[in-house]
Amino acid sequence: MKTNKYILLAIVLVSVLGFAFMFNVDKGERLTTAQIDTNPEYNLSSSEGISFLLKDAKGNEINLDEYKGKTVVLNFWASWCPPCIAEMPSIQSFYQNMNSEKVELILVALDRDFNKSKAFMEKNGYDMPYYQPAAELPREFNVRGIPITYIIGPQGEIAITHSGMTDFTSSEFMESIEKLNLL
Repeated sequence: MKTNKYILLAIVLVSVLGFAFMFNVDKGERLTTAQIDTNPEYNLSSSEGISFLLKDAKGNEINLDEYKGKTVVLNFWASWCPPCIAEMPSIQSFYQNMNSEKVELILVALDRDFNKSKAFMEKNGYDMPYYQPAAELPREFNVRGIPITYIIGPQGEIAITHSGMTDFTSSEFMESIEKLNLL
């Protein structure tokens, strides 16, 4: 009798989790790694670029649209996220080797407590620029999971989306950056 209860409980639990998963799955099409967008329906930004206000660890504010003319690598992360933590060394290596005249790296910490982000970066000796949102995320960034990286072309358009952990030192990633800088 107890076995039947456990079987019934397991079936109900699996059903509930299955429905929850089914309704939370992103049914929208996403750009895949290193796929440069040529389809105008993906270009959600204006000709002025994407306006997105950010605040750094010292309280200084920047706006993403200030970087129009450069390729911007915009990574959303959090200190509690294992894949985010795992990709940090490759992001640091990318940052140290990128052409800062053409490329800007911006890390956006999504920790509820920005002090945790600061502590993480200091503890690990990362010197990359990181920020917290100073306003609501713009609609252009459909952040449903982290890490996620958007590569914004020099004209201010979202050109590439990398969902999940990325190797920022891979030849594929570097080639996608180079292609954008040549356009």
